[in-house]
Amino acid sequence: MSYNLDSIIEGLEHLKQNLESDTNYAVYWLSETIDFLNNEDFMMALWSFDNYQKALNAINTSKIQQSSELLREKLAQIMK
Repeated sequence: MSYNLDSIIEGLEHLKQNLESDTNYAVYWLSETIDFLNNEDFMMALWSFDNYQKALNAINTSKIQQSSELLREKLAQIMK
């Protein structure tokens, strides 16, 4: 494998891990919210939903998009 391909694969793996980590945290809080609502614990549901929103807001989508575009450009260069 060429260095460029290794670099692209490494970048994609890093991007995947970050996305999984960030989204899993948000999904965790959303699941907690649903559980609290099922138990009619509205105060805790609101608290966990606030944490869900904080987790969503913490996801840096512009950084993800920039990284994705850079990796796409590198991949396109390999195709030439």
